[in-house]
Amino acid sequence: MDTKKERIHYIDALRGLAILLSLDQHLGVWFFLPESGKTLIDHPLLFCFNTIGGFAGPLFLTLAGISAFLFLERYQESSLTMIFRGIVIIFYGYLLNVLVPCWFSYGSWFTLHMIGFGILIAPFFRKSSNSFILITCLIIILLTVVFQNMLDTPNTLWSTRMGRTDLPGGIWRLIFIEGQFPVLPWLSFFLGGMVVGKLLSIGDTKRLRILAISSYVISGLLFVSTFLKADFAIHGHLVRFFRIYLGFYPATPFFFFLLFPTVIASLLLFKLINNRWPFKSANPLICLGRSSLTIFILHIVVFKELAIRFDYFKLFSSTATPFAVLFVMALFTGLSVVWSKYDFRFGAEWFLRRIPLND
Repeated sequence: MDTKKERIHYIDALRGLAILLSLDQHLGVWFFLPESGKTLIDHPLLFCFNTIGGFAGPLFLTLAGISAFLFLERYQESSLTMIFRGIVIIFYGYLLNVLVPCWFSYGSWFTLHMIGFGILIAPFFRKSSNSFILITCLIIILLTVVFQNMLDTPNTLWSTRMGRTDLPGGIWRLIFIEGQFPVLPWLSFFLGGMVVGKLLSIGDTKRLRILAISSYVISGLLFVSTFLKADFAIHGHLVRFFRIYLGFYPATPFFFFLLFPTVIASLLLFKLINNRWPFKSANPLICLGRSSLTIFILHIVVFKELAIRFDYFKLFSSTATPFAVLFVMALFTGLSVVWSKYDFRFGAEWFLRRIPLND
């Protein structure tokens, strides 16, 4: 069984991978200036890298759930600490809304908001059984379909729509159903991560594999049902449940059942790597993981909002874009390694750690 330190190391390393994927996805779009009449899809390599970068969201949310459980297990009297940290991360999310008005409205509900919400409610699930949490995840996914049907949510959401607060339900509509990362269904990734954290803590990799395989099987059944055009899959109120769509906006049940087990598979891979070649504290991926919250906020402000304001947005050709993205990745990696020597002082994570551990 892994020690607590080993678990923290490979989880932080995987979080480091998640921030690199996020940089890949965002910067590839923000740097690239398409030729006249063309889009990102017309450049297969860029499109492929952008698609792979989409894995960052499920990784971040699931890892947050894993870390939340392990934190609650390690510090038994930490419920209030978790609640306060959740509130602070939600605050970071709304601060990002204010800092990046070119992308968000005051009511936008993005990754940080969803992570903060998950952490805020995590203490209420600390003693719940795995079965209860997994059933809750399934209910959340079913409710996603129900409420999207009720609101007639478009099959594809766009940035301006995901920031509208003038529709019926206002800001609550964005928080729970039609934001970028709404509670329905993204809370399932977080709660699923808590189950993964519990299984990791007792070294039960067998059940982890069973959980991943079961989820893959469900995604396969959804795919086959739609591919064969089964009547229940293409007509009626359950069409959204069977819809084969890998986009985030809005995320579908198929999206969850395919990518949640992929997060588990990635975690088991990093665990295996750590067993053979243990991650050290100075490992660049670990340094990125421990500063990922700060990097996440900073890269959006610098390369989205400020880039548009100071006219350095979309400057590169399809050939130059990958090199520009790799340069920024290398820059953030190097800075995080140097910053680690100073305990990431004054970063977003540093302020979170200032919240007392005891209730």
